Amino acid sequence: MMEGKEHKNLETFSLVWLDPGVNNSKENINVQQQFRACISHLETFDKVDKCERFIRSEPINSRIILVASERLSPDLIPRIHQLSQVFSIYIYGVDKRKINTWTNTYSKVKAVLTDVNVLVSQICSDHVRRSPTKSEDLFEFNIFNASTSDERSTTVLNGQFLHSQLLIDCLLQKEYKLDTKESAILREFQANYSPDQSIWWYTRESFLYRQLNKALRTQNIDALFAFRFFIRDIHEQLEHHRCSSPIHIYRGQLMSTVELERLKNSAGQLISMNSFLSTTNDRLSALEFLYSSAKSDGLERVLFEIDADPQLADVKPFVNITSLSYFPSESEVLLMLGSILRLVGIDHDDHGVSIIRSTLCSNSDQDLQRVFEYMKVEYGDQEINAQSFGIVLGQMGNLDGAGKYFRRLLKEMPPNHVDIAGCYHNLGDILDKKGDYESSLESYQKSLEIMLQTRQPNDPEIGTSLNSIAAVHAKTGNYIQAEESFKKAFEIWKQAYGEDNPKVAMCLSNLAGIYQVNEKNIEALDCLQKALSIRQHHLPADHPDMADTQNNIGILYWSLDKADAALEHYNLSLKIKQKCLPANHPDIAMTLSNMSLIYEQKGEFNQALLHLQSAANIDRQTLNPSHPHMRQVERLMQRVSSKLK
Repeated sequence: MMEGKEHKNLETFSLVWLDPGVNNSKENINVQQQFRACISHLETFDKVDKCERFIRSEPINSRIILVASERLSPDLIPRIHQLSQVFSIYIYGVDKRKINTWTNTYSKVKAVLTDVNVLVSQICSDHVRRSPTKSEDLFEFNIFNASTSDERSTTVLNGQFLHSQLLIDCLLQKEYKLDTKESAILREFQANYSPDQSIWWYTRESFLYRQLNKALRTQNIDALFAFRFFIRDIHEQLEHHRCSSPIHIYRGQLMSTVELERLKNSAGQLISMNSFLSTTNDRLSALEFLYSSAKSDGLERVLFEIDADPQLADVKPFVNITSLSYFPSESEVLLMLGSILRLVGIDHDDHGVSIIRSTLCSNSDQDLQRVFEYMKVEYGDQEINAQSFGIVLGQMGNLDGAGKYFRRLLKEMPPNHVDIAGCYHNLGDILDKKGDYESSLESYQKSLEIMLQTRQPNDPEIGTSLNSIAAVHAKTGNYIQAEESFKKAFEIWKQAYGEDNPKVAMCLSNLAGIYQVNEKNIEALDCLQKALSIRQHHLPADHPDMADTQNNIGILYWSLDKADAALEHYNLSLKIKQKCLPANHPDIAMTLSNMSLIYEQKGEFNQALLHLQSAANIDRQTLNPSHPHMRQVERLMQRVSSKLK
């Protein structure tokens, strides 16, 4: 079951109907059913203020089709016309001439109609016309910029690029409210679906195509969990039928001005597609569809030209699906979810269309490839399994989604399932990151109890469990218990892996924290330097564990009153985190707040406040208001602000 507003709408387009009597007559209820048969997600309002609040509350990349009555439209349209969420507007009423006198200046008003039946027919025909072209669908992507000199690109985009690729890898390993028409399609799907028909079902105009792609764009956990078999089947069909020779393909797209600017500023960089990409080998057809698309304020016409060579090693599959599609008359080439394009350049034609030239890239063409491959192994324990999806969500900072995923797995797995202990452990990791240390410790201990009953005492996974339990004890001030458990984990890992291993480095880093609390700074620095040496030998330079080590060395130097050395290591940590983690990851906030303390000590209060404000912005997106770090940042902001007065 889906929970909360964020899961309510999985459709790309939404229909909003504003009318004083929208729910007050059988005729209007019947019209609502007709609307839902065309666009499944319908919201109705009888008051302007409520309607406006809803529209403004929707994500800025929403596609809202607004239907407004003659009586209420003059109050609403001037207030919402400029919003990017509003895609098109239809007005109906008795006095068409009067309505036209004030709507001429509003470009999103597509039609003024006096007959409700004609209104329904017009909206449905417009929607059917746009569906085959897919040019008006949302175009979601992440950009990877290999240049470390471009701080914005490495800060905002690279971590999301990397983790979107990991999510797709995890998805590939192995109840919606519908109208009558869609319910019939769903029953047919349940009765007749087979894996070798996945592309046929994907291309059919139904809830499957729309809801799958929106779930991919929004990373809707419940929906992706339900769709995972379908995604895997499409991938396997694409692999089976993959093209064998290079092709030149096209994609017409309506894109927001902001998105187009991002692409213009990213020439030469890589972009990862967050959904399956439908293209054609007919350039004229792509342009005709594009020219016929209803241009709206804030949207630009864009044509992607893509050179795709299947001979590249490790390139994601693409297929001419004419013989596999529900629409065999269309010459469609489907690119796999997560396909990576390199932007070659951008031109313009005489009709104002931006032409984006690009090439399909191999996964091995990424500058973050070594990090990506290492993290795939690390998160999936060398094999992608049921837990991997939740692990990556947690690494992305989506703690609520990850927690929900692991709880769902625990409910669905039988009590003796081999992954039960791992699920409890991973749930403990999420609760730890959320600051719920009591629940985290309980979950870790359940995991440890299961492993002690089913594994050898020196099993490395028992060392992992002990290390995590120790870390929670350290955070709650139980340092004696923490040191005892860290040392047990250290001995197990040293026996299993030898002293030169990243797991051993993790334990050394954790022990350093205990030594530091006990003011054994020489022992602490020795542990951290050994940990750094091991990690430099085994890990990519941009791995998150490298960032953690640099951050911890910074903390130690700070406690030794060596502010400049501390700031140097904090900066090294921050640069790595900004490159390999999503921009709103709580670990970035942690380092920013650490840096603020140094700037405050130096008397650079403006810098201190800027770092704290950045940390607070991240914390508000990812942490509960009662989280210890969030409360600490708020206190520091108050203290620094008082020094600026």
